[in-house]
Amino acid sequence: MANNLPYLFESNWEVGTSIDNWTTETDTGSRLNVQHYTTLAKYNANSAVKTDSIGPIAPWRGAFCMEIFMGDANIHSLISPAAIALPDTKIGYVQFMLFIGNDFKATADDTFTIYQHQGTANAAEGTIALNIVAATNTVLIGAAQLESGITFGGNALDRGRWLCVELVTTKQVAAQTGTNVLFVDGVQVSTATDTVNGTAVLRGVIGVVAATLATTTGHLFFDSFKFSSNNAAGTSTATRIGVPHDRYPSTVFVTKSTHLALGVSEALNISLIPGADTTAVLKVYDTDAADLQDDTNVLAVLNGTTASAIVDLANVPVSCKRGLYVQLSGTIAPQALVEIGVSQAWGSHGRVRQHGFKRSVTLNPEAYNQ
Repeated sequence: MANNLPYLFESNWEVGTSIDNWTTETDTGSRLNVQHYTTLAKYNANSAVKTDSIGPIAPWRGAFCMEIFMGDANIHSLISPAAIALPDTKIGYVQFMLFIGNDFKATADDTFTIYQHQGTANAAEGTIALNIVAATNTVLIGAAQLESGITFGGNALDRGRWLCVELVTTKQVAAQTGTNVLFVDGVQVSTATDTVNGTAVLRGVIGVVAATLATTTGHLFFDSFKFSSNNAAGTSTATRIGVPHDRYPSTVFVTKSTHLALGVSEALNISLIPGADTTAVLKVYDTDAADLQDDTNVLAVLNGTTASAIVDLANVPVSCKRGLYVQLSGTIAPQALVEIGVSQAWGSHGRVRQHGFKRSVTLNPEAYNQ
């Protein structure tokens, strides 16, 4: 059976900071932020004009996502560590969720990169870019080795909902051609046969990667970034990471620490999957704001000291007041299965937004006691 696990790099911004496990942030003008679901729930709540409102934005899953508020000509991006790497003859797989606000618009045609594989001296080996056409206000997406080599076509992207964006890059040696293949919601939208035979990929960059026009305004949101590969560090045997078929499943497969159900919720079962790890630890916290400093927030702990031995929590269900946060730690990418029961904010983005709108906007843990 083909699979992409373990992911070589993953980011969901659920620690509540933009840097998360990225290494460098470039953000002149401070337009790149990580927003909490309570803040997102209040965006344009009273707007009756669709194009002035952002849309029903909530994180793809969890309590936080990355936001870029367009409106200047600066770069607003995050650079990955060396975990995103692609040597010659290998294939890399990128997937992330993208939400284009209804307020995203331009007064002049504009093209800018939102993700790029980079090598030595920032050389591009794979690029995803957006193209907004001012006359029609339509947004197109494309991929190639360089932004200048992208041919934009196909259907305009939907605004006001999450899109699953995937890039499959085949890196080749000199004098051979590689490819960058782009998918949106599982549908192939472009294939670019490029050189892709220069420097090895050493990093990934996400956000507004190159300067754009200040006349392009509005909101972009990113969430749930994953990278896998069949390189020496990876074990991927798949052709893509693939589209998640259920945003709010009853049983969640967890590969990185994350918030799950928010508000008053319960977990019916929790299983730690240590894989080859013998130092795996799973902790469940009662928080919806990544408040991991207070040990009184800990609801359950599982230790995986035997490789490949799944550990189930004995005392279930586990109930919380603020939200279920599952923290995974270990040396060899432990995973978990969490079965969600009754929850105030799980099952639809509408329930998340409704709860977020009513909940206190402060992230101060003391507010929980008021």
